[in-house]
Amino acid sequence: MKIELESMELDGFRDIQSNQKVVFPKNTINAILGKNEDDGGSNASGKTSLIMSIPVNLYGPKIVDIGSADLKNWHLKTPARLVGSYIIDGESLVIDRTIGGKLLFQYKNGDWVEGKVEDVQAKINKILKLTPDQFMALSHKPQEDSTPFLLMKDADKKDFLSSFFFDVAAYDI
Repeated sequence: MKIELESMELDGFRDIQSNQKVVFPKNTINAILGKNEDDGGSNASGKTSLIMSIPVNLYGPKIVDIGSADLKNWHLKTPARLVGSYIIDGESLVIDRTIGGKLLFQYKNGDWVEGKVEDVQAKINKILKLTPDQFMALSHKPQEDSTPFLLMKDADKKDFLSSFFFDVAAYDI
């Protein structure tokens, strides 16, 4: 399983203003340079917002354990919207999520799939082949915190790692 992030369009998400797009160029190194003097308040630079946008776009706002209202830019009247473009094992996946609103996706450049958020999310999860817990344990790390995987006890680590060996047929689309 390989997930590549191509671009993320953010509108009113946390510290991000309206209609901002970040494109991740291929064959380059991306870095955020500077001294982080985060005092727990918002410095509106958008680093954490950009990092959080990926799991929120893929799995929804509950994954980051922050209320939906707190994921919206407080200075804007519009709801937060995230449009992520990914390559999943060589296939295109675009997820368009409005927090507190609609969720739709396009896979393999096919038709847009929409419907009840729970149903659409279940279809996205089948494409990703990773549970939200697996994704977060392998990717997202809050500031000044160990990854969820490193905090697990040995027995829990064994159960977690064995969860990657699943019935692939159950995830056919």
